[in-house]
Amino acid sequence: MGSVSRTSMLTRRPSKRPMVITGSTIAGAGVHVGHWLGDNASLWSKYRLNRPHAQLHIYLPNSHATPQTLCARWATLGAFYPLHRNNTHEDSIPQEFYRWLSDAEAARSSTFSEPVLSPLFYIYPEDTYIYPIDLQFFYGDAILVSPVTKENSTSVDIYPPDHIFYDWYTGAQVRWRGETYASDVAFTDIPLHIRGGSIIPLRTERAPTAPPSSAKSPSMWSSHQVGTELLPDACTWTTANHSNRHQLWRSSLRGHFAYDASVKVETLTILGQNGQPQRMSTGSVAEVKHEYDGKLKVLTLQVDLPLTSSAEVIFL
Repeated sequence: MGSVSRTSMLTRRPSKRPMVITGSTIAGAGVHVGHWLGDNASLWSKYRLNRPHAQLHIYLPNSHATPQTLCARWATLGAFYPLHRNNTHEDSIPQEFYRWLSDAEAARSSTFSEPVLSPLFYIYPEDTYIYPIDLQFFYGDAILVSPVTKENSTSVDIYPPDHIFYDWYTGAQVRWRGETYASDVAFTDIPLHIRGGSIIPLRTERAPTAPPSSAKSPSMWSSHQVGTELLPDACTWTTANHSNRHQLWRSSLRGHFAYDASVKVETLTILGQNGQPQRMSTGSVAEVKHEYDGKLKVLTLQVDLPLTSSAEVIFL
């Protein structure tokens, strides 16, 4: 049934990627369809087990009421899943995100669309200490996610690899030496850190499922060094690849562009920028408006750069 559905969708729209998720599969079905991963229970033990394993349900009803704090934590974790489902049952209390203020805020705390998750040792295989760490993970190779997994806890122990990272919320540079530290975390927050040498494209508005005509121009965060970003349109088979080099006093945006994104980069934020350039320009703007935070070493530029063609920002 699944293979027939996929074939039918390809026949109708051969240039679009079909998405079929089945509730029951057999060996080999994964060639054609996605596997439904089954149910779980709304328990802290199941939430913790959910992290190192693949799971779609972010919480499910059981014989007792689901704690509000558990729903909030699971909502923040589920925000980074490639696909997740908020599930309930007619015999259970309602537990949609909007039922509780804390859950609604937690669900809105992250709006990404690129489904790439990996354990820490995938990025840092030389660090043997991180091999047993299964509760932290990387979103792509750029964002370190450290969810709270203990019942009703408002802190989490984070082990950052020996690398330069940046606080997601402030942009401040953090240099760790591979030592575990404790961090206070509210129920509506997601502990996030940006890995040095990364490019993070952000949308200030619009959900990933909205039509392209309603798209808002994105912002782009970049740390120094060299980074790469993939910009899928979620429909076609190709993925646009962009590379960014930020060295000395010139920042270049180059890559292979597979489709028209119909948006531009409005804001470029550079983290870890030592010193404020006297003047910055692009190919179309002689002098770029900018702000510099010397304490955090964060440089923010108001630019008008195409997302799907080459561009440069020159520092003078």
